[in-house]
Amino acid sequence: MNDRFKPRARRCVTASLEGLAPHVTLELTSSGFTAELVRPPTAGSHVSGQLTLDGFVFPFQAEVTFSQPLDPRLSVRGRLSARFTQVEEGFFEALRG
Repeated sequence: MNDRFKPRARRCVTASLEGLAPHVTLELTSSGFTAELVRPPTAGSHVSGQLTLDGFVFPFQAEVTFSQPLDPRLSVRGRLSARFTQVEEGFFEALRG
């Protein structure tokens, strides 16, 4: 199935990546998320952290599939897209809920 047609949830979800400041996700799906960061990790790197969704904390591991560095001249933050490789049980039910 083409991932572009999966339903996306535009929700304010706090994500904490290990070694980076907490940030807010832009889009969240059952397969991954996109977020804005000052210094996003490069594509292909593996990241781990926690998602806070509806008051519950879900540890996850993901692979960065897309990374765009920030552009300070345009005041644009960097972006990243990551695909989940492992996420705690109960996350998918909380996402649908």
